[in-house]
Amino acid sequence: MTSPMAVSPKYAKRTFTVGPGQEVQFELLSYGVALATMNPLYGLGFIQFSLDNGEYLPITYMPVRMPFQYINFRNIHPNQSFTFDVIFILNESTVLEGSFSSIYQQFNQELTINVVNTTITSSQNVLYGPYYIGTRNQARVVSTVTASSGSLAAINLANSDPSGNLYETFPIRVNSLNSIGAIDVDGYMLAPYVAVSIGYSVPSGGSIGINTTLTVR
Repeated sequence: MTSPMAVSPKYAKRTFTVGPGQEVQFELLSYGVALATMNPLYGLGFIQFSLDNGEYLPITYMPVRMPFQYINFRNIHPNQSFTFDVIFILNESTVLEGSFSSIYQQFNQELTINVVNTTITSSQNVLYGPYYIGTRNQARVVSTVTASSGSLAAINLANSDPSGNLYETFPIRVNSLNSIGAIDVDGYMLAPYVAVSIGYSVPSGGSIGINTTLTVR
């Protein structure tokens, strides 16, 4: 009995560097594509890709298996370049040889961070973080505020980078004497780093107590 002939794997590896706010296009008739590496890692939150002028998607949606002729990458970060390796699958019968390490945390892995538990007696703005959370699309910030008359707190969750720069923000405002405020983010691609900013407004002789936690999954 004769065994069927093996199909040789055919794939190509290409390195891309995309500057801040830039877009690059690569043309290669391919059946599929997979992300192999990303440097720096938080570029997962800022690099997007499009197949044959299709919708732009987060690069974390790779690997993709579907025929396409060219691929576009764009970097929406305002001042950081990212370098990454992409594997192109050249025909439908191809099987990638070797293995590529996962470069993001599991989406369903829950992480809770105690952001702050303190009493403030003067007006100020404080940035907590950045916290590394991996690639997520669900986050919840809960703040319990105990304040004297006239005090208030403005709380924001924001996508960030390791330097603490803030990008998209998701705000809540807590302005009652004793209250609980919450931010819920669901279905939005969060960067691997996020930060929590809290602004306190405290009148003379007043105080504000705040306990804030961040939960992501």
